[in-house]
Amino acid sequence: MKRRKRWGALVLAGLMALTAAFPVMAAEKVKPTAEDDNTVTVKNVESGMKVTAYQIVKGKYNEAGFIGYEAAEGVKIADLEHPTAEEIQAVLTVKEGEDASVLESLIKKELGEETQGEGETKTTLYKGELNAGTWLVLVTAGEGADGEVPPVKVYNPMLVSVKYKIDGSDNTTEGGTVDAADKWMENGQVVYAKSSEPKPEKTILEGENGQDETKGTGREVGDTVVYQIKMQMPSYSQAVYEEAVFTVKDTLSEGLDFDEAVPVKVTVGGVEVPAGTDTYELTTPKDGSKELVIAFASGYVLENGTREVVITYGAKINEQAKVQGLNFDGNANDVTLTYTNGPGSTEDAKTKAYVYTFGIGASLSGKTDIVGNKVTHEIVKVGEDFVSKDTYEEWVEEGKPGALAGAEFTLTKVKDRDGNAVTDAVPMTAETGEGGILTFTGLSEGEYTLVETKAPEGYSLDSTEHVVKIEAEYQETTGLLTKLKITIDGTVVNEYEAAYEISQTGETKITEIVDAGDPDVADTLFVKNTKLSQLPSTGGMGTYLFTILGVAVMATAAGLFLVRRRKQP
Repeated sequence: MKRRKRWGALVLAGLMALTAAFPVMAAEKVKPTAEDDNTVTVKNVESGMKVTAYQIVKGKYNEAGFIGYEAAEGVKIADLEHPTAEEIQAVLTVKEGEDASVLESLIKKELGEETQGEGETKTTLYKGELNAGTWLVLVTAGEGADGEVPPVKVYNPMLVSVKYKIDGSDNTTEGGTVDAADKWMENGQVVYAKSSEPKPEKTILEGENGQDETKGTGREVGDTVVYQIKMQMPSYSQAVYEEAVFTVKDTLSEGLDFDEAVPVKVTVGGVEVPAGTDTYELTTPKDGSKELVIAFASGYVLENGTREVVITYGAKINEQAKVQGLNFDGNANDVTLTYTNGPGSTEDAKTKAYVYTFGIGASLSGKTDIVGNKVTHEIVKVGEDFVSKDTYEEWVEEGKPGALAGAEFTLTKVKDRDGNAVTDAVPMTAETGEGGILTFTGLSEGEYTLVETKAPEGYSLDSTEHVVKIEAEYQETTGLLTKLKITIDGTVVNEYEAAYEISQTGETKITEIVDAGDPDVADTLFVKNTKLSQLPSTGGMGTYLFTILGVAVMATAAGLFLVRRRKQP
């Protein structure tokens, strides 16, 4: 019986409205016919959509002309004398044993797109000539205007009637206008459906209690990032949709691993919802998989339209982020929302957030095929043969005189990006490589202390403590890294800015990375070691000399003591 009642109330409501407008036809009037039609207009629908009207109530005629209305073929009118708003919201179905979609058996007409006005006054309308009766208007994705991809939105069904004029003398019909921006339910009355755009929004939660949201951030290898995904559940009319798809898939980048220590949390309408057959199926990344999937049950989607869905989970930054997510190369994990955008069809909506790790003495990008793939040189170790130059490039042109490999440095984080003290940082060590360049990767924004802890063989240790500061700026709307600045001992040694190209599908490409630093400021700190004046050779005297001298002193003292005793009477 439930299936027989669906759509029935909607049809009954249309019949009641039309009957109220049924005119008393005078004998001398022109006889109405089934071919009579009038213009119906749908407004507040984006350009490029497909607007189709399905006739669910039609005019009834005999030899005398128009005599009333009847349900269209395939539409079942339920036995409802006084349908409630809730009953009208679930009203149309098919007879048992028939195909799942009654729309296929109905008369349908596609409304044409028209443009009115110019510039700021330009509006899009959809118009069509419809016969007398009640029509169900559906908006689905079309081919788009001028070859563009149509907007991703779901429009709930709208009802519009074409009726005969009561006060007309020529028995002509009159159409109507429906507004896709109106709401479906209002004060218990059935009105038209508002469109909903279930675009996901992905952010990274920061701050002491995770109350801050950002699209881009810098983190260290080993840190856990808490992601948040927000979107609105589309409002589907059960009068048309018997099933609905609403599935969220988050694909982690190579530099991120799913963190099982952070429980996946799903809230709908502000209430936490557990996984289950009646709510959603949760699939977490396992056995090398990078996909987190939340697939909502069809019935749950139909019952929770317009409610906000919030998903949070954690991911840990791994060692791969030192390469794949280095500096301007962010770890950009994608979110794809697949949802029903029309009867029997689905659409994908995507978004992403960026997590960056930073380096000193490292490539500006972990990808070798990207613009600006150069190695920075904030710190270089040199020895006695070092010849001071104004720039690093001049020193390189001279053959890198005095470059020293094998010097060990320790880097310790002391302040976070906000200037707060860090007390539990684990010191990192690295050795200077070829050309004396010191490289640390997997860093986050903040302040560090750098000190040499082991000198190359034959050189004295330079125990000077240096202060290294890493700062970054991001695009607020996309989270893309736009500026990276490295400061050593209060001097900005390197500053870079990036420009991006973003495609219609949301894919990003770095088009340029430029050096935005002060040309009059040296971009490299040369840390110089001096040679030791004397060192014992391997297998040499070592401490033997000191031992012999000590024994000699003791023997001399003992001899003097004995001589003095003999001289005593």
